[in-house]
Amino acid sequence: MSEFSESYHLVSGKQEEGAALLRKAGLSGYVFPARNNWVTLLPSGGIFEYNEDLIAKNGGILLHYVYAEDHGWSFTLYERTSQIAHYSCYWEEEIVHDRSELNLDAMMGLLNGTVERDKPIETGDLNHLFACEDFEELFEMTPAYRLAERLGIVHYEWLSYESAERHEDELRGNPEYEGYVKVE
Repeated sequence: MSEFSESYHLVSGKQEEGAALLRKAGLSGYVFPARNNWVTLLPSGGIFEYNEDLIAKNGGILLHYVYAEDHGWSFTLYERTSQIAHYSCYWEEEIVHDRSELNLDAMMGLLNGTVERDKPIETGDLNHLFACEDFEELFEMTPAYRLAERLGIVHYEWLSYESAERHEDELRGNPEYEGYVKVE
């Protein structure tokens, strides 16, 4: 079984701000407790499509994270409703990177100023994540995971609104997800 993950991550130290954003957007979903100043949201809506309602109501910094293990990965960073950076990588016969909107300097300038960490992340620390040209390296490194970890995002693996809906009992029993709330 392949992983299909899609989540949104709001820069905030308060889970309630994530729940409020879902409500403002008129969406149901799941909101995980803040970790490392990131609140993870799994909003209802079509999978692997930008949730326009959520983005339209965003008043902060929001990261859309997508990982489809056998197909590719991407992220888009928003400040309010403005896109700051976007990157995608897809593979079938060959690895294809779309770096055309990957503005790492703007992205890290924004995140380093708002997400607490011991030392700022330098853009050079991330460049290798967007340059895998070899399938073995790609699957060994899993750049989508490395980016989430480097940014301090905790809740990103095997998560989507659909999987949370199907497996809510497993969420409830897993200490890693303790404290999540369901917004209806």
